[in-house]
Amino acid sequence: MGVASYKKLQILFRRGVGLDIDKSKAERIIEHTERVLRDLFDIAMEKAERRKAEEVVLDDIPLTKGIKEYMKKFHELEEEIDVEPIIAYLKLGKWVPLSKEVVDILPELVGTLLLLSGRVIKTISEDTRKPTATEVEKALSAIDLIL
Repeated sequence: MGVASYKKLQILFRRGVGLDIDKSKAERIIEHTERVLRDLFDIAMEKAERRKAEEVVLDDIPLTKGIKEYMKKFHELEEEIDVEPIIAYLKLGKWVPLSKEVVDILPELVGTLLLLSGRVIKTISEDTRKPTATEVEKALSAIDLIL
């Protein structure tokens, strides 16, 4: 299992952006979300090291205005994501301990990244509830250019 389950992604996409995603596309979206999360935390951990800090704090994470806005949208959905798989995933790479504030926000950050992916996919796939694999890949490529 990745940082979120297929079932959780289905719920987020249906409720948050009106999309139905099959399992193979969901796995690709979750993989992509993990990579984006890793990128954000690589930067955060480098900042913490430069500060000679013992832990990563929220200000170390490079959260854009768009991410912060979508965090509000994710929060409105009142969905829960388990924090343990997220921490386990982050510990696979370079590791600097996380502050309690950062640990507390991890599920919301992952949910937000998933929701953002869904929004971009929805924009590219236009009027369909079931995007194609090509539309999903185009959306994830667009996200890579931005984040």
